[in-house]
Amino acid sequence: TIAVSKIRFTREQTKMFFLIILSGSLLINITGILDFISPALRLSFRVLLGATFEEADDGTKYFDISSFQIMGMDRVSGLITGGPNQMGVFNSAIMILGLFCWVNKAIFKFSRLQTRWVLLCLGASAFCLLTSFSRAGWAILVITFTYILIVDKQFRNFGLKYVFIVLSIIIVVIFSVPKIYYIIESTLSGKEASSAARGNMSMEE
Repeated sequence: TIAVSKIRFTREQTKMFFLIILSGSLLINITGILDFISPALRLSFRVLLGATFEEADDGTKYFDISSFQIMGMDRVSGLITGGPNQMGVFNSAIMILGLFCWVNKAIFKFSRLQTRWVLLCLGASAFCLLTSFSRAGWAILVITFTYILIVDKQFRNFGLKYVFIVLSIIIVVIFSVPKIYYIIESTLSGKEASSAARGNMSMEE
């Protein structure tokens, strides 16, 4: 990061650098989408990532899926190392970068095709962030987005209407899928096991 920050990019080079990062994220997120829609591919991804442990003397492998499920629902992780939580944190950063590119598309002079590509990458990233059920990823995005809205007038003037649009879409998705709504509601209320455990640890401290 320090080395890259010392390089003097032109505006065009910066734009291409951001597009390459977003394109790379799309490859990862395609595996996340396949993870969500295909149980067979999900199983293959778990094996490739080594999400197993040996239990029996004969070498029979049993899957350790404790961090890959939440309240009986599989969490998206695709082929990213680190599991669903890493998928969520990764995509929170991608969402921030994508939104930055979208807000500053006039400055970077994105073509219509490039703008659509950014939106495609943003859509895949948002889907994988939501279905990873990574509370850390959600928190990073919300805190960063709120901070930028407060301190950056240009982003605030340009971005507020899109905030409402995105929030509306997210709310529709959440309420359209009862399982997702139940998990989010349980997380916020402390009914979900890991959230309850964190709450108990905080109270003990």
